[in-house]
Formats: sequence, C-alpha cells, structure tokens
Amino acid sequence: MALAEIIWGFITLMLVADMRRISQRLRSLEVLKPSDMPFDERLVWVSAPGISVPSSTASAAMNHMTEQNLEALELVPQRLSLSTLWSLAYHLDPETLRHHPQRQGESAMHAFVAPREVLEEMAAELPVKDLATFVSLSREVRRRVGGRHDFAIARELEAHAFNPFFEASALEVVVGGSIRPVLLGIPVATLLLALGVMLAPVTGSLALAAYVVQQPLGVRRSGFTLSHPWLQGLVRLPVDIAQWLRLIRSTKSGLAKINELRPVYRELLADGTDVFFEVPMTACPSCSSPDFGRSFSVVDHHQNKPGRFTMTQCRACRAWFQNPRLNQRGLEFYYRDCYDGLGEHSMDTIFEFARELYEGRYEMLTAHHRPARWLDVGCGHGHMFAYVRSMHCDATLVGLDMGEAVEVGRARGWMDETHRGFFPDVAGTTSDRFDVVSMCHYLEHVTDISVELKAAHTVLSNGGVLLIEVPDPDSVFAKLLGRWWMPWVQPQHLVMVPTVEMARLLRNAGFEPIEWQTSKAHSPNDLFLSAIKMVRAVAPILHAPWLPEPPLWRRLVHNAVWVIGVPFIGVASLLDQVVAPLARRAHHTSQYRVLARKR
Repeated sequence: MALAEIIWGFITLMLVADMRRISQRLRSLEVLKPSDMPFDERLVWVSAPGISVPSSTASAAMNHMTEQNLEALELVPQRLSLSTLWSLAYHLDPETLRHHPQRQGESAMHAFVAPREVLEEMAAELPVKDLATFVSLSREVRRRVGGRHDFAIARELEAHAFNPFFEASALEVVVGGSIRPVLLGIPVATLLLALGVMLAPVTGSLALAAYVVQQPLGVRRSGFTLSHPWLQGLVRLPVDIAQWLRLIRSTKSGLAKINELRPVYRELLADGTDVFFEVPMTACPSCSSPDFGRSFSVVDHHQNKPGRFTMTQCRACRAWFQNPRLNQRGLEFYYRDCYDGLGEHSMDTIFEFARELYEGRYEMLTAHHRPARWLDVGCGHGHMFAYVRSMHCDATLVGLDMGEAVEVGRARGWMDETHRGFFPDVAGTTSDRFDVVSMCHYLEHVTDISVELKAAHTVLSNGGVLLIEVPDPDSVFAKLLGRWWMPWVQPQHLVMVPTVEMARLLRNAGFEPIEWQTSKAHSPNDLFLSAIKMVRAVAPILHAPWLPEPPLWRRLVHNAVWVIGVPFIGVASLLDQVVAPLARRAHHTSQYRVLARKR
C-alpha cells in the first residue's frame, strides 16, 4: 500500500508539472490587435478545410507581422474548447520554435500566411483538401521561410467543430509517424486513474483531482476565451474517451495510402524474397579473411517486411557483416518507404531530435579544423547541416544522398548544393574539392567501406579531414543485448567494423586518425530502443502495403501487448539514464567517432 501511495503521488506531481509547462506555453502567445492594414499581395493565406479567415483578422495579422518583423504567421482561434486548447498546447511549444528556427515546424491546425514565393516553390495545391495535407504544408513552410515565423491568437477566427488533434491522418503528421502512443496512452491513463483510487486511496484521489482541475488551472491568464472551463474540466474523462473513440474511427481513412500501394508490393514480392540476396560470401568484405565466427539471424523489426537476415562475424578483424548480402534489387525493396514515402515523416522526426549528436560532431570537427567547403555523405534531409547553420558557420555546405530528401533539404536552405547518386560514382566524376567530408551513420549501409574511404580521399583537398560516426559492434551493449541490440538494424546495415579495423581501413585509404571519441559519442538509448525491438518482436507493425489486412483478434492482441510493453519500455529508458554515466566513464558506448586527416 505504501509503495502504491508513492507511485500515485509521483503521478500527481507529474500532472502538476505538466500543468505548469502547458500554462507557460499558452501565455507566450500574443493576441492580434485590431487594424485596417491592407493585405500584402506577396503573401498568401492558407486555411485548413472548413476554415476561413475574416478580412479583419487578415488586417490584424498584417499589422502583427510588420511590428514583429515576421515572414510567416500561423493563427490560433481565441475561442476553443478546453480539450482542443490543451491538445494544441501539448503539441505546440512557441518559445522553443522561436529560439530554434531550424526545428521541425508545428501546426495550430487552422490557418497561416506565408510568402507566395515559398508556396510556389513547393508547388502547393490550394485550397488544401484535407487536414493532414494542411499540417504537412504548414510545417514545411516554417522550415523554408528565410525570416522569422511565429504564432498568434486571432479573435474572430472560427475554430473547428471537433478537436483536430484527434484526426488520425493529421495526428500522424504531427507526431511524425505512428499514433500508437496516443491510442494506447489514453486507456492506460484512464486505467491508472481508476486503479489509483482503489490501490492508493490518498494519493490516488489526489491524482484524480489533479487530472480534473489540471486543464482549467493551466489555461488561466492566457489570451484565450473559454466557455465554462471548470465545467469542461469536470467532464474531462468522458470527453477524452469520446475523442479516443473518434481517433480510432478515423484511423480507417489513414489506411487509404497503404491500400493504394498494395498492388505495387504484390508485384515486388511476386518472386519471393530469395531474389533480393546475393550468393553467400566466403570472405570478409572488410579484411578478406575466410575465417568466420559467430552468426545470428533476425527479421525486419522496423518495417516488418518479409525476409530473414543473417549477421556473421569475422574472426580476423571482428567485423560483422550481412551474409548473404542484399543485392541492388533487395536494397531498393527494403529501403522503399523507409526514409521516404510512408516512412518520411517518421525519419524526419527522428533526425530532428538528434541535436546532441550534431553538436558533438561539430565540436569535434571545429576543435581541429575550420570548415570552408563541407560535403556530408548520406545527408538525408540535411538535419546536421541545419544545426551547423544555427552555429553561424560560413562554410559552403554540400549534401549527397540517393533519395529525394536532399532536394527537400536544399529547398529548406539547410544546404547550398546537393548531389544524388552513389558516392564513389560522384567522386570519380566531380572536380569539386572539399576540406571536410563527413560520413555519419553512413558506412554501415555500404557494401565496401574501402571504396567509400577512397572516394572521400579523392574529393578531399590535401590536409582535409574526414569525420566518421558509426555503431560499434564491439561495444558492451552489443555483447549484452545480442540480437536485440537496435543498431544491428537489419536488413539495412550491411557491415559494421570495430575501432581497430576502422583505423586499418583509414590508413590503407590514405588517412591518419587524429582523434577518437567514444564517451562523447554515446547516445543513452540502447536499452530503450532494444525494449521497443523486443515488444515489436511480439507485436510487430500491422498495417503496411506489404502485409495482409490483420483480423480483429490480431489487432486486439497487438494493442494489449503494447499496453503491457509501454511500462517495460519506460523502465528501460530510465535504466539508460542510470547506466549512461558509467558507460561513458568506461568508454563502453554504442558508437564511436573518428576524425582523420588526409595524408
């Protein structure tokens, strides 16, 4: 009983802390002042379906943009339901967005004004036909405008008749992928509140009371006008359940894109998965030794695409490699809808929150070298360069990758130049010279590391530096977690080499390592990611164009497993934070960085 009281006491404190956080966010939004300023024809209003912007609101917005020197502005209706306002503040952090303009844009789901030129470059189709498209457009515009962007409260702007944050297709864009945390979070929270009253009568009742008054107290002294907020707070629990049921119903519409792709994947899989692999290798792709050691087989825990993949270790150099390895057809199949297509929003969000890694890479580089012309190989959208831009680096930033993401990154202004293709092919034809080449979480995806390093040597000027960051298969986490270690990332990671082998490969390619980092390169998420992988092994992704439509019983089991798995994942995340200082001190981390100079 005492332990239960402590647990629900902690939940009560979390509810109070969350209330303070939401309150600060809402108070940071200004209310538009009335004005008769004429509309600037260089700007365009974009509204969500069912929303129109009154002329008086447009004039007030023009006046606010002029006073605040803004290039784009998103509006929030002043009159909202309590639940909608709470959802808005939960997802929208105005202060963070103001201080980090390269951060992923967040949407208020109603209307925004942006430069006509930016919208034309994006080939935006107006008027917007659905809420998910509006959210995508709003977030992307914020990343592309050259000046400041902000949010403001509009007195006369009408709100949606429903809570737009519980529209499944739009919520998927907001959270950058799966809406499972929301689908599972509401029933779990409801269950915890009910159990608290029974298992911990004192603090459980306090937690329930905090839950009821959290919203009315949190929205006080903000610029919003609410009707009977305390009454709305009292019925919060049934409102949350009703919105959750609406979210479940709206998930069916989100399956339309998946159904459209089913014929494509049926054709791609018509010959089975054996055609995606080369013949098994008889020699290590890193050191050419024929002496193989341990091996293990896994499935695709990320996308749940069909196939089984084997990782084998070389006894001579201790490198791990996929054997048999995917051929070009296989790589195209397994990369499809991962970094682009269906998986683009998810990956865009994941890379958005790797700021600490970008900071570490930049500090390591600038401690030895001032970049002037920098090539990032495997740049994706260019999130690392977005951070570099924020550090007022005046280098010319050039990105190279296979997908369309590089073009998006350039349009966002994160990169000055972009190239698409295989790096060795581009390196052999370009006359460009760079003083910095970076390969961060790129080399584990290639078939021959030596060829990639030689390509870097080709494009680097004399004395230039190469920055590498890769997972370390010799790390203690890889050994303890075994096949559940997330950085194996099958089937995408083809070869992973430890530090000693990387040093040999660098020297053979004409480089001399000048600094190694392990503890500073550590991301404390190994246990957290492995726990997710374990839960996914029991309840893998259900809805995908390469999978059959799941029956009802399987969906119910899937959700039940994740309800049980969420606390397990939460405990693993806490353990990561406990273990991280020890891991850094002992240099037993999951990845390493090396900075090498061209000889």
